[in-house]
Amino acid sequence: MTISNTEPENWLAQRVAASRDSFRQLENAGLGAKIAQSRDGKTITLSDGQKIVEFASCCYLGFETDQRLVEAAKRSLDCWSTQLACARTRIVTHEVLELEGLLSQILGGMSVTVFQSASLAHIGVLPLFASGVLPSFPMRSPRFILDRKAHASIQVLRAVLESFGAVMMVDIGDLEAVKSNLQSIRRAGDTPVVICDGIGSMGHIAPIEQILLMLEEVDGFLYCDDAHGFSVIGEHGQGHAMTHLRRCPHRGIVVVSLNKSFGTNGGAVAVPTEGDLDLIRRYATSYAFSGSPALALVSASTESARIHLSEELGERQRLFRDNLAVLDLELDGIGYPLINQHSASPVRGIVLAEEDACIKFCSSILRQGFLLTTALYPTVERNAATARIAVSASHSRDEIVGLCRTIRDVASRSI
Repeated sequence: MTISNTEPENWLAQRVAASRDSFRQLENAGLGAKIAQSRDGKTITLSDGQKIVEFASCCYLGFETDQRLVEAAKRSLDCWSTQLACARTRIVTHEVLELEGLLSQILGGMSVTVFQSASLAHIGVLPLFASGVLPSFPMRSPRFILDRKAHASIQVLRAVLESFGAVMMVDIGDLEAVKSNLQSIRRAGDTPVVICDGIGSMGHIAPIEQILLMLEEVDGFLYCDDAHGFSVIGEHGQGHAMTHLRRCPHRGIVVVSLNKSFGTNGGAVAVPTEGDLDLIRRYATSYAFSGSPALALVSASTESARIHLSEELGERQRLFRDNLAVLDLELDGIGYPLINQHSASPVRGIVLAEEDACIKFCSSILRQGFLLTTALYPTVERNAATARIAVSASHSRDEIVGLCRTIRDVASRSI
């Protein structure tokens, strides 16, 4: 049976109206944007002098404070000053091209170009992909299967996708629903396209291997945002999606973020051929009419990429997994559902369900000196409010154990 979108026509206005009160409550509880003055490892000093240990940033491997990346950024500032404000269709620096070459090695030999962010990569690439102009992805009346939990930077482009073909909202974990929709689209003579996250920011893990097998059968394509899987998972940090897509690279596009485990800034898109890349560089609006990512951070990214291609990355990934294991063990039996406990995903969280309960829970944790992410609708589905915990290789065992003891204490008083 085909699953269709059941949200009202003005879905964004509805989301804003439905979440406004919860976000006011979040801000009143002191969980809005905290003003940071300085950092020392994972300890942040706020503007009021309070020191907190943050478990909110997604720098899973701790590269953001690696001195080699910092020094690379400083050298770039000496060379290029703060920026070269020129579209890359006119001038592209050799550092950008070097970074793209290294990212190609990390991403299984795919052709790669960088953007200022993964969100801007989506804005530039998704319309070209959907239009069928990219050589590797010919489209005949495309119809899109969009995961309900796909990142907001993709969800907001639904209207753009709908200008090329119908969009169906599906739970990507429901493989029977995915298969039924793919077969229905193919029987109609149209091109099926699956759009999803590899590892969702709130924890779900897309069954990429099974989806690719289905797409092979119906001659369909995959578009995947693997921001949370990149760097932290797979050989050279190629990510969850590319671990599977590399066996059939003609089937899809992967977009990754350099802001998270990679430790720097920007986004990158990986496509099968240089022909695809030529079209993106010429016609993707957020590429052709924008400058490069900040050049100092391009140099830092290049340094990070070299580390990813060395044996050191495996050691950093193991340290991260060890810290995750400590968290998973310490949170056993706390009385609330846990996201991804003992899984390969880097994302962890505690499902409080009700928005006000999650706000009170995270506020109590903050008063004890630990900052979590308070994830409310529409970041998560209704009645699935979650305290997200972002562990890093940079956290000490004492910091993780201290957080878990605080969580246990707060949970015992909340249940």
